[in-house]
Amino acid sequence: MAGRYGERVSVTGEATARSTGWLELQVVGGALIWSKKNGDGYIDTSDKMARVYAGVDSAMAAAAK
Repeated sequence: MAGRYGERVSVTGEATARSTGWLELQVVGGALIWSKKNGDGYIDTSDKMARVYAGVDSAMAAAAK
């Protein structure tokens, strides 16, 4: 993401205590952008990555208002 957003976006991770593979992307204090746990699957295609970018772009636009 650094190539697209530079220093405007920070990505962090947090391990789950009892399960693996529960990839979720959420804007701090904002919307859940992606949830493998809820059926979104892996982010393994350009279409899926475009959905992630759209979610981040939307969150950044909302924060700028």
